[in-house]
Amino acid sequence: MKLIIKYIGMYLKSQLEYKSSFILTCIAQLLTLSLSSFMVFILMDKFDFLDSYNIYELMLGVSIVQFGFSFSECFFRGFDKFEEVIKKGNLDLMLIRPRNIYVQVFGSNIEFTKISRVLGSLVLFIIAISHIENISWIGIIYLYMLLLFSSMIYIALFIFSACFCFKTVEGLEFMNIFTDGSREFGQYPMGLFRREVVLVFTFLIPIACVNYYPISYILGRSNNIWYLVSPLLCIIPLLIAILTFNKCIKHYEGAGS
Repeated sequence: MKLIIKYIGMYLKSQLEYKSSFILTCIAQLLTLSLSSFMVFILMDKFDFLDSYNIYELMLGVSIVQFGFSFSECFFRGFDKFEEVIKKGNLDLMLIRPRNIYVQVFGSNIEFTKISRVLGSLVLFIIAISHIENISWIGIIYLYMLLLFSSMIYIALFIFSACFCFKTVEGLEFMNIFTDGSREFGQYPMGLFRREVVLVFTFLIPIACVNYYPISYILGRSNNIWYLVSPLLCIIPLLIAILTFNKCIKHYEGAGS
């Protein structure tokens, strides 16, 4: 934990060396979040499905997905940019150091300019909760836990992306279909989409398990108890990603010159 805190402090200090650039980039990231969220609300106004969701309930779903994606991009960028670790030969150095490989990859790239999106999505989340009526304090704690599970999904996707780099060396753009694509899809209530799409975002990339299902249960739209425990499915892809990454590390023989 001390090493992680040290990594975070070092990156924050280095990025604050150029304060103007850091501030402007943070503002740009915050505007990106604002425009993306605003587009959801504008588009949803064209669908009759909006009649069953008010603006704050939509905001709740958007903020959960955006928080998970932004948090992962901010603190787990090392896995998303893992091809740079391999191509520069840094992975070979990491493997001979007496430190945990995950901690070292974590410390290889932290983008604090994304922190504005993390905080922005958290503000949206708090505003949404404050305007939802008839919710107990246990329900509020449960909703905050959804932020953690949402982050697990994107951390797993970033680790999977890193696993491909062991074979390809270069990063694969098609992984953006799962990361950026799931973020865009996940901002909308899953009831809008076909059954096949809902199944993909339930069992393959379980965005619906931190957004659609638990929110439906908390808001009283469903009495299905499985909706309440559905966020636990997010642990499965993370465990699979870690096991796959460990296997790739075990068989790693170097990227060559």
